[in-house]
Amino acid sequence: MLSYSAMGSGHSARFSLVAILAVLLSAGGIAYMASISYPDELGIVDAQRRQHQEKAEQIGQGVQEAVVAELQATIPVDERRDFGAYFKVSGRGEVLVPSLEPLRSREESTLEGLLPLRGFRSRQRSLERARGLESQACRGAEQCTAGSPRLRAAATLYESIEEYSDTGAEALLGLARVHRMAAQSDLAASRYRELSSRFRGRVNDADLPYVLLADIGLSEVGQTATTTLMVLRNILNAEYNAPNALLEIAAEQALETLESLGLSGNEASEHAALRRRMQRIQGQTALAMQLASRGVELAAGATVAAKSVVAPWNPTETLIFRRTDEGLVYGMVLSESELQARAASEARGLGLHASLFVRVENLQLASEGKGDADRSRRAQVSLGPLWPHLALVLWQEGASRDGMGDIAEARRRHRAITGSLVAVLVLGLLATVRGAARERELARLKSDFVSTVSHELKTPLTSIRMFAEMLQQGVAGDDKERESHYQGIIVKESERLGLLIANLLDYSQIERGSRQYKEERQDALEIANEAAVTFARFREGEGQALQLLTEHNAGDCFMRADRNVLVQCVLNLLSNAAKYGGDGAIELRVQRNSEVGVVAVSVRDHGPGISTAEQEKIFREFYRAPTAVKSAIEGTGLGLALVKRHVEAQGGTVQVESVLGQGSTFTIRLPEAQ
Repeated sequence: MLSYSAMGSGHSARFSLVAILAVLLSAGGIAYMASISYPDELGIVDAQRRQHQEKAEQIGQGVQEAVVAELQATIPVDERRDFGAYFKVSGRGEVLVPSLEPLRSREESTLEGLLPLRGFRSRQRSLERARGLESQACRGAEQCTAGSPRLRAAATLYESIEEYSDTGAEALLGLARVHRMAAQSDLAASRYRELSSRFRGRVNDADLPYVLLADIGLSEVGQTATTTLMVLRNILNAEYNAPNALLEIAAEQALETLESLGLSGNEASEHAALRRRMQRIQGQTALAMQLASRGVELAAGATVAAKSVVAPWNPTETLIFRRTDEGLVYGMVLSESELQARAASEARGLGLHASLFVRVENLQLASEGKGDADRSRRAQVSLGPLWPHLALVLWQEGASRDGMGDIAEARRRHRAITGSLVAVLVLGLLATVRGAARERELARLKSDFVSTVSHELKTPLTSIRMFAEMLQQGVAGDDKERESHYQGIIVKESERLGLLIANLLDYSQIERGSRQYKEERQDALEIANEAAVTFARFREGEGQALQLLTEHNAGDCFMRADRNVLVQCVLNLLSNAAKYGGDGAIELRVQRNSEVGVVAVSVRDHGPGISTAEQEKIFREFYRAPTAVKSAIEGTGLGLALVKRHVEAQGGTVQVESVLGQGSTFTIRLPEAQ
């Protein structure tokens, strides 16, 4: 028998070795085939990749040289419009270009009322009365017509002072308003034209030029595209000496008015061109405001050589600047999209494949959102030192491919497949080795289990047979007390034998999946009492004392379980506590947690405790702690495994809490029966 087992073990070891070698050889062969695939094609791919890299470097170098050359050109900064947004800063940090007020005329203006004529106070009072009458007109039932009494009175007062230079401008504005209220458009237009011609260089108290007010009035009276385009054109040509914010509002209103009018083809084209010009001016104004707080910093950091900084207001824009011999700072603001356009222009002269295109990327964000896009990346170079945070990338996209991408993709796919196969083989090998190790360990445990069970069965059977033979031979004689003692030993050993056999039968049924449970409403205290009585009976008071404890909320404590199975589980826990719990008393406790609907039965001992590593193993089948084996403590290694299987099958849990040197507590938790 032993010879046969050794022979079988040898054959099994040789078979396992052959299987491992076969898997390793297969994995090595696949890896080798993957490494030598596409040798010629890969050489072509590498050469093409180097060519792409060289062209990318040429494009990046060309962009940098072009920008530096443009920055050093002699063309005045304010005349450059082809690329980027340009700026000029004085040596003291004052922003010269672009202007903070690009719409305002630089011509001198004259404030109204600097040299009032004799009788000004009287005319001023007439002007105020006329305004009052004007504001009261067209109210209530009174019709706003030329025959309105208040309008006629206001017009008379305005006409009495319109010839004077100190009040004439406001009087003409008032007359134009009165004529508009009376629906006399022609007269209103006449007054606006007279105002524009007489007071062209004059402004009112709000710093608004009368010529601007007159032109806006003419456009509103006529409601024609011609007059509105004229006003918008004059504003954008900086022909009005007014605050930039007011001129911007007037320009926006003119643009909105034009959108509501029917425009001819030429008028629509001019409207679109003026809108683009307005947007460019607004962008320059915004740039001037952003540079205003950075002018001193730029002037201090500028050198003869070109330098760059990331725009503080937008990380996708870069300020490129240098100091001239006159001490001025010239610079431009370049966005990533503008750099990409310049790079594309440089690439057109290099004869790139039609499927390749240029892209500028921010290196700080390059690691985000790549995904499958990396497969189309052909080359990448840095745009430093002017743009150290940017990179120029050559991409391939579209149906027209250069073939290199297909070869590289096929290689990647081939490597991925072979790599996956190798990984599967290696994982299979590891699983095989681990399974074999597990099977060997399980075989060893089963062998130990058979030996242990044989011993466990032999001990009570020997006692039963010995005392039964003593009774049969009349050794006790007429001594009833001794006879009763022999009979008690036979009963106790029979119960111990019955518990062992029950565990073996339970394990067999669980392994076959045929174990069934008769779950009924059970009183937890009754189950604990029954287990305690049975445990005390087959121990006859030997060993540690057993204490049955109940919490104050344990009354009427019911749960759904198979009574016999649960009593057997508690007995197994008590038996373990008696074997491994030292000399201290064993505590059997019943408690209920009504908040979570759980009933708990726990067994606590005061033995040496269980280490954390052992706590994860003690619920395995056939497992016995090394200390138990060394101490020759009897046991099959099935008790705790059966407790776990039985309790979990009935919807409960088993937990262990233990600290070395302070004992252990095993707790069965089952749902409370309502």
